[in-house]
Amino acid sequence: MDQDRPSAAVEGSPPLRPVRLLDNPVFDKFMAVLACTPFLFVLWLNLQAHSFDIPRIVLVLNILLQVGPMFARRPPVKVTQNLAFWLFSFITTYWAFAAAVLAPRAPALVPGWITTGLSGLSLALLAYARLSLGRSIGIVPALRRLVIHGAYRYVRHPIYTGTFLVYLGVALSSFSWINCAVCLLGCALYMIKSVIEERFLSADPAYREYMRQVRWRWLPGVA
Repeated sequence: MDQDRPSAAVEGSPPLRPVRLLDNPVFDKFMAVLACTPFLFVLWLNLQAHSFDIPRIVLVLNILLQVGPMFARRPPVKVTQNLAFWLFSFITTYWAFAAAVLAPRAPALVPGWITTGLSGLSLALLAYARLSLGRSIGIVPALRRLVIHGAYRYVRHPIYTGTFLVYLGVALSSFSWINCAVCLLGCALYMIKSVIEERFLSADPAYREYMRQVRWRWLPGVA
């Protein structure tokens, strides 16, 4: 079941309240296009390099899963006005490019079938989570449509769970201390982003109820 519009963002609002830039649907669409540009650039670089292994192919497919819904996403009801949250959200999202492009090649730590299995699992989870989220996708904390079906019945941040698996696959398939540091930092950034998002979204009673019903952030029964 979806909730079209969180009640806390509507009730009690002054009828003639000035429209703030960050909440403006036109600005939101512009930001969606702008946010997709680095993803498309990295996709082009990878296609030009012709140096794909399975984990990096998954990263490219993840880019495509990110870009499509972003172009068609629904307008926000409310967007965080905290510019520090905006900056942190963009750093976290684009940090994945370090793993996809900047991390040096290195020997694999485990057999190829393990990293291939991890990559397939991460891609399946990311596809399921993004299809579940639909047009409610965004980078910065925002109230759009509350999604509680599909992957979101089990954890509150399934896209981040899939991203953790992508980082793990990249680290194992090209193992070096630099790559491990890049991937671990990427996971840590997403963990912090989860807390930041929930701090903003929990102002809505419907989201607080969702947090009560779905206790786990990333992995059912664990965390």
